[in-house]
Amino acid sequence: MKYTLSQIATLCSGQLIGADRTVEEVTVDSRNYTYGERSMMAAIRGRNHDGHDFIEAAYAHGVRSFLVSRKPEMIHEEAGYVVVEDTLAALQRLAADRRAQFEGRVVAVTGSTDKTLTKEWCAQSAPDGVKIFRSPKSYNSQLGVALSLLMIEGDEQVAIVEAGISHPDQMARLEEMIRPDVAIITNIGEQHAENFASLDAKIAEKLVIARRATIVIYDGAIEPIAQAVAQLTATKIDCRAFADPASNHRDRSLQRSAEMAAALWCSIGCDSQDVQQRVSALRPMAMRMELKEGVNGSIILNDSSNADVNSLAIALDA
Repeated sequence: MKYTLSQIATLCSGQLIGADRTVEEVTVDSRNYTYGERSMMAAIRGRNHDGHDFIEAAYAHGVRSFLVSRKPEMIHEEAGYVVVEDTLAALQRLAADRRAQFEGRVVAVTGSTDKTLTKEWCAQSAPDGVKIFRSPKSYNSQLGVALSLLMIEGDEQVAIVEAGISHPDQMARLEEMIRPDVAIITNIGEQHAENFASLDAKIAEKLVIARRATIVIYDGAIEPIAQAVAQLTATKIDCRAFADPASNHRDRSLQRSAEMAAALWCSIGCDSQDVQQRVSALRPMAMRMELKEGVNGSIILNDSSNADVNSLAIALDA
């Protein structure tokens, strides 16, 4: 990415105070910066901290550009400050603009579980010569998605972005930023069920991510999802069509993630035989369905990357 602070102020309906600097990176952590003077710190207000309290620390580390929701008490002559009403909303506007500039395909991965695994396997099975971007770690929140999109360099052919929600009316903001060409729905279970009126309401909220997608990849064995996907106008791909009879994965969630990776690359015209070879070589992530020897002949199943009771139950049943 590359913006001037004046461009950011215009895009975000903000006011520029100080120097009009060039920004090539956005960070929300005063300790995390790569480009120094070309970094912009966005001061995000959270439950337990306020990024505005760390502006001077970031300045001391070489940051000279800041996105803030209130004018700092100390204004440095060589620094630039874009003052907006809401820094998170401003970052999301900036991310949406970055997405609009991107000419490659954008893939969104959402679901109750296995989002990160599916995203990683889609990335790892990419054909040779296809440059991809994938959102780091589990950057799937309102802030994480914005930061992910702002990391896109621009010369990638495919960007794979993870999207997660826990309450109604959250997916629309993510969809406005991501605007995926392909939407992958891993599964939808009882996680955060207390925040939704029903499972159908939760599925409807999740599928907002696909409202402008041209392709939707899903598991047709999950009947409530299949019924909801049937109402979409996008091309529908049931991942089970890409099942590998020779797969070594016993866990359905691993099988599904592999099938979805194969479905993605085949759906955009990649050689199916090459794709299948790549997918068959995929291995679980660290702390994902790892088997270890325990004491007294016991076996330890490490599936802690999910940190989710339902996912653990599925793993133990496998």
